[in-house]
Amino acid sequence: MNKKIYVLLALSILISGCASFTRCEKTSTSDKGQPPVILDSYAPSQIRPGATWRVYIRAKDPDGDMKQMIQFLGRGESGFFKTSYVPLKAEYSAEMDGYFFLRTPSPAQADYSRLGFMGLTLRIVLFDCQENKSEYVEFPLHFELEAPYDLPPEWKDVADSSLGAIMFDLGDMLNKSRGGGN
Repeated sequence: MNKKIYVLLALSILISGCASFTRCEKTSTSDKGQPPVILDSYAPSQIRPGATWRVYIRAKDPDGDMKQMIQFLGRGESGFFKTSYVPLKAEYSAEMDGYFFLRTPSPAQADYSRLGFMGLTLRIVLFDCQENKSEYVEFPLHFELEAPYDLPPEWKDVADSSLGAIMFDLGDMLNKSRGGGN
């Protein structure tokens, strides 16, 4: 009896959690709508190892059907080697202002010398329900022990508006004990 209750509870939580993400209604194939537009973006290009990197984005979709962000992570000029597909919450289907964050491992947990002087590059693209895509934006990231950080004034109004996580595990790539996988 308890097992049935737990299964029912888990299903209801799953269904209610998925309801908060953008749902796409069926539309005619001839109406492709308009793509999402990234109006502005900002991220510091240098942070200290172990700090949380914030990537600020202002975006809107004239049709109000933004559904997904695709994140690409690259190292230097070697191209992108990790991809993450992130569904957007329904409340962000028309517009969003805020930041996505990436937690970085502490220097005790990671060997940042593996990056050399190349650093990382994050590319972000937004998609809507009609599979229209925004122009992409890219953000370079380098790790410096003395990295200054001062949020530009135009982003202070959304400094406390977290939109979600950037879904990459840098610890895996920089892990000291495992030899750092790619």
